[in-house]
Amino acid sequence: MSKYLWSGVSFGLLPYRSDIHIIVTNGNVTLEGMVLRQSDIDIASLTARGVSGVFSVTTNLRVIIINNQGGNIFRIIEGPAGQDSLERYQETVHTLQGKGIAETYGVDYQKTTDEKELLKALPTFFENASGPRILEVMTPRLESPGILKDFFKSLKKG
Repeated sequence: MSKYLWSGVSFGLLPYRSDIHIIVTNGNVTLEGMVLRQSDIDIASLTARGVSGVFSVTTNLRVIIINNQGGNIFRIIEGPAGQDSLERYQETVHTLQGKGIAETYGVDYQKTTDEKELLKALPTFFENASGPRILEVMTPRLESPGILKDFFKSLKKG
């Protein structure tokens, strides 16, 4: 058995990194870790399948979706944040959720709507289990930008 690490970026808001651990046993590859998007799972899986001598690939990767119902980036940027036309022309408010993506790919899915649910969900989300998982964290659309700004301010003081 050989183990490799495909290192990614730190999430900042969560105490986890987007590393993919690659475990190879006699041409059978297992991908474990946490990634930012379902497309990262697809890319890692396709890359592993493209390696000569690989017979099978199992993905046990984790995806966390932070769902603020769209367009919040413009609420933290000084110029657009003060515009009366922000919602009409710059934000793309939506009611989409990750459940549909999870169903499409046949992936385990869990949604949290508050901090208490999130803290309860995280330990089981990261436990060893076969197959990928998606955890969707719903955040309040209008409050999220202020919380994020406060977080960035605390980092500067840090």
